[in-house]
Amino acid sequence: MKTTYRVDFAEELKKCVRCGECRANCPIFAESKREPDSPRGRLALVKLLQDGKIQASTELSEKLYGCLLCKTCAVNCPSGVITDEIMVGVRDYLDDVLDRNIIKKLVLRGFLTRPALLQASFSLVKLYQKTGLNSVLTRSKLIEHLPETMSAGAKILPDVSKRVARGRIPEVVKPYGEKRFRVAYFLGCATNLIYPDVAVSGVDVLARHGCEVIIPAVQCCGMPHLAYGDTDTAVQLAKNNIKILLSAQVDAVVTDCSSCSATLAESYQKLFEPGTDEYNQAKELSCKVYDLSKFLVEKTGVHPGPNPVNVTVTYHDPCHLKRGQNVLNNHGSS
Repeated sequence: MKTTYRVDFAEELKKCVRCGECRANCPIFAESKREPDSPRGRLALVKLLQDGKIQASTELSEKLYGCLLCKTCAVNCPSGVITDEIMVGVRDYLDDVLDRNIIKKLVLRGFLTRPALLQASFSLVKLYQKTGLNSVLTRSKLIEHLPETMSAGAKILPDVSKRVARGRIPEVVKPYGEKRFRVAYFLGCATNLIYPDVAVSGVDVLARHGCEVIIPAVQCCGMPHLAYGDTDTAVQLAKNNIKILLSAQVDAVVTDCSSCSATLAESYQKLFEPGTDEYNQAKELSCKVYDLSKFLVEKTGVHPGPNPVNVTVTYHDPCHLKRGQNVLNNHGSS
């Protein structure tokens, strides 16, 4: 199988000794208890596809797209099989040989490559919530008559009533006091549109710790495109973002989204042939990428204050932060 995403299927599949350790840790297998839903089972399907014993099909695609790409299997595999990357690579292949869903194509290549259009679409969602139409659909149970994916999405739709982050944060934020660093804040799609308060607070904290913060006009990081097999578009997004971020001449690229930081720091290099200018630029960028919490601790020297606050909070270790970038909480577990 030839794919744009650079993973060696043959060599990686050889590593799997079918020990079953991945099954013991996979959250999907824990629910379904079916072998094809386990990492080991999916690898077996990829091997059959690689050997030409089965053909690409919608049924196969559904099985391979069932993986969450959470990396739990990869970090627990005694043989070091990068199952999550194999899934990204095989989805790239399937996207080429199977007909792409028109809705998926519209979202990935239309909205997620055009920040202004994506923001405009969220204005419609905001209107949907503000008018109370969402409450009417829920109370009347009309929502149950929508297509399954639309109904499920509408039920978990977060509040998008707040002003987007890009409209609330200046393009350049001066530091409080002496300037110690110049950083680019990579404003991810979800943070900008759904969780703008996170970005506003994050930039403020950086400024309070001596950072001049710029907000570059980047596009989507490309993680959704990699996850759904549209690697060609991910390549174009990577090229554009790399050019913008490197030309900004910053000490670091900081983001509050672990999926964004994992994509910028790790995935971009896998999109280009080693030795090419694009690969070298992706590698240069990767050395500058930090998760917000990691940058604050390692670079600015943030540490607990003298007067701790006695409150209970919930802390979540994102998959792409804990397992993708090995950034753990104080207890080393979620």
